[in-house]
Amino acid sequence: MLSCLLICVGIVDAYLGYNLHWLVMLPIVVSIRYYSKKLTLIMSGASFVVFFFSSIVNAKWGQVDASMASTLSRAVIEAGDDILTVILDAGVDREKLVVDQLIFGYIPQALVMLLFAAISAKMASRGQRLLLEQASISAK
Repeated sequence: MLSCLLICVGIVDAYLGYNLHWLVMLPIVVSIRYYSKKLTLIMSGASFVVFFFSSIVNAKWGQVDASMASTLSRAVIEAGDDILTVILDAGVDREKLVVDQLIFGYIPQALVMLLFAAISAKMASRGQRLLLEQASISAK
């Protein structure tokens, strides 16, 4: 179940982009429910890998965050225009746009995801310890 959730979240994140990067943390939240620190760490690592690849796919073929185009100065965007076409017509290099999106979009969110994974692992281990303590109290 968690692997299917992870794949689905990765696909959605790859095409809907920077608006839904937080969705990749959903498998980590669900893995806390199993009270296993090892499972939570595995899902955190897998989510991190999926997040990395979906960010690359998104930067190349998905939605483009216009704020990442730092060299875009005075482009006029009309309602019917595709933002990617406007950015590329303004002279922004496609590879620079991808690199900017990965550096300024991926790395900060990856750091937040790493912090979230550490907190989730701690919650899973505490939940497991609480269940074991409750079982020992019940056995008495």
